[in-house]
Amino acid sequence: MSNNDEELINIKDLEGKMIVDAEGEIGGILKDIFVDQKGEIKIQFQVDLGDKVIVPSQMIPFSVVESIGDVILLKAKVKIKRKL
Repeated sequence: MSNNDEELINIKDLEGKMIVDAEGEIGGILKDIFVDQKGEIKIQFQVDLGDKVIVPSQMIPFSVVESIGDVILLKAKVKIKRKL
């Protein structure tokens, strides 16, 4: 392994991490990661509404990720479209 390998994160380690937007709002929990036909990475997430957990059809583009640590911090405010 080279020193650059320390910067790599296994996708499996991201599952279940909290997603926090640029305004400090919790957007949900990372459920899965997909790659579309253009090669763009998308984050699927789930939102706990207390009495139920939903998985919105919208996905977050990986390009809005600011950093990954204990949480996934986004560069922007994410508006979640919720159909209840």
